[in-house]
Amino acid sequence: MSKEDFKKRVSDFVDQDDYENALKTTQEALEIFPNDIDILELYGVMLVENNEHEKALNVFTQNMNRSDASSTTFLFLGQLVEGMDSLNCYQKAYELLNPQDLNVKEKKVSILCAMAELYLSDLCEEENAEAACESYVNEAESIDPNNVEILVTKCSLRICQLRNDEAKEAIQKAYSKVDANKPETWPTYEIRTNMAKRLMETEFFTESLTILAMNQLENDEDVEVWFLFGWVYYLKKDYIESYDCLEQTLVLIEKLQIEDPAMLSQINEMKSEIETMGVLEENDNEEVEEMDIAE
Repeated sequence: MSKEDFKKRVSDFVDQDDYENALKTTQEALEIFPNDIDILELYGVMLVENNEHEKALNVFTQNMNRSDASSTTFLFLGQLVEGMDSLNCYQKAYELLNPQDLNVKEKKVSILCAMAELYLSDLCEEENAEAACESYVNEAESIDPNNVEILVTKCSLRICQLRNDEAKEAIQKAYSKVDANKPETWPTYEIRTNMAKRLMETEFFTESLTILAMNQLENDEDVEVWFLFGWVYYLKKDYIESYDCLEQTLVLIEKLQIEDPAMLSQINEMKSEIETMGVLEENDNEEVEEMDIAE
């Protein structure tokens, strides 16, 4: 098989969400083309998709020392490292973008948003954090003002600045561009997760649940999605639904052997508060009464 044949085969597996076979195919390609940068970068990407982040980090770290490494290497390195190292990788990824790439505008926006998000998280203590974040958001907006990822990132920034009305305006605009009945309008899974969080933080609870439901269709064993379901329902004061979702989160945490003490603590805190409200007993009594009536 030629290099292009392997790439086509990987692409077909990705289209089917079969990342395991996509990874196996890239490994087969590496046996024939062990030093080809395109195959090495594709291998790293497939490792990331299969959650083999340590292996992916090793692959991309080796790639970065090559003169023929593309934007892809530095983009994924930016996701796998933290802080200033991540920022430097994103900046290099931006510099190496191919202007002839059909998706170059979208890639520019995504990298700018990633750099802005760094100043809202890892680099938030930097002296110029707010100004740098604002600058990246503005630059991204100048490229595509209606891009959903930009609007979600802008909402995050406005929340941090306590400019709540502007935060709501940004996230409402982002939400308006997503149609639950038209998957072709959906942004990526990760962007949808962030959108659901921002909708929750700006008290658009019903809209947040709608976005989470989209993710659930794609992956019904995502611990974070079930946790967010439980949290949103809790804030919405729909305590029975919240409790059920939090219980499902715990089931998945055990099944998938996930270690997240902070999430576990918050789950137990919300469950405990719901239990002390007495709403669970009231719900049980109502169900018993309904069964008696039915009989």
